[in-house]
Amino acid sequence: MKFTKKSVCISIAFLFVLSFSAALSAGELEPSAPPSSGTMKTLDEVEPRIPIPGSETPVDTFDIYESGSYYLTGNRVCSSTGIYISSGVNNVTIDLSGCTLSAVEGSTGTGILMQSCRNVSILNGTVEGFANCGIAEYNSYGNAKGHRISGITVAGTGAAHTSFDAISLSGGKHIIENCIIRDNSNDGIVLSSGGGTVRNNDVSNNGSNGIVVYRRNNVEGNRCCWNGDSGINSNGPSIIKDNVCISNEEKGIQTQDGCRIIGNLVSSNYNYGIYAGDNCCIKGNTANSNGSGGIHGTYNCLFVDNVACENSTYGIHASSDGYIDSNTAVDNGNSNIYSAGSTLGSNHAP
Repeated sequence: MKFTKKSVCISIAFLFVLSFSAALSAGELEPSAPPSSGTMKTLDEVEPRIPIPGSETPVDTFDIYESGSYYLTGNRVCSSTGIYISSGVNNVTIDLSGCTLSAVEGSTGTGILMQSCRNVSILNGTVEGFANCGIAEYNSYGNAKGHRISGITVAGTGAAHTSFDAISLSGGKHIIENCIIRDNSNDGIVLSSGGGTVRNNDVSNNGSNGIVVYRRNNVEGNRCCWNGDSGINSNGPSIIKDNVCISNEEKGIQTQDGCRIIGNLVSSNYNYGIYAGDNCCIKGNTANSNGSGGIHGTYNCLFVDNVACENSTYGIHASSDGYIDSNTAVDNGNSNIYSAGSTLGSNHAP
């Protein structure tokens, strides 16, 4: 086919017309106006937060009478109780925002006080220097439950009386996790009812027990060292698992009946490493260099897969009707395994 200049020019013009028509039919490439600003909500609109003002001079109690989300705007020095959540106020979050709630010297009161509340979360900060408790739920009407305390340091509390513990929660199903509880006058953490969890806390150098729980709680992954009584004390059936209890003034772990004591390290405690009540399962623990004995269980306890070495008196001591199997007990002072009235399986106890 033979092309002329005229035919080429006509073809180019035709293509230009087609391209221009397509551009017109496609509409504007740029939007005519920005999206409506009313379609997005701010964080405060999604969950309105209420400020708790910081203060470097002593201030009165901040009272909470309504559910909601509260946050500390800065360090706050208190002349009495720091924050009070009124009786029956539920579903409250208090974010300390990395700040410190503290008491002026010589004052009395509790850092954060709840009374018969449900579902209170206390997060991310420090509570220190209060003469009473650091954080407490008194549960006057018996319906408190479901609190969560996470990422909190409690220090220097309880000087007013031996009954004031660093964290003391009545009611049930509470969670205390990832906290540092140190240098308090009395017990570090106390859960006085069941269904709760105490996990991954550092509880050290408190005047009495590190952690105290009653029935049906889980105590897992905590570090309890240099406390003035026992590292962990369970006053009812609970699960005590994967904790480290070192250099406490009494026992590393002390329990009453029906506990599962699994995978703990107890070392250099003044008295026993583990001292368990009746009908306990004691499995996979390591007890070394404790002042009296490594592991003691009273009636009808199961001792399996434990290691007990270099304890002052007994490695493993079963009072009666126990079953002792697959344990290692070496270099203990009086006897590696004492098994009065108990059944011995295959153990390494030269």
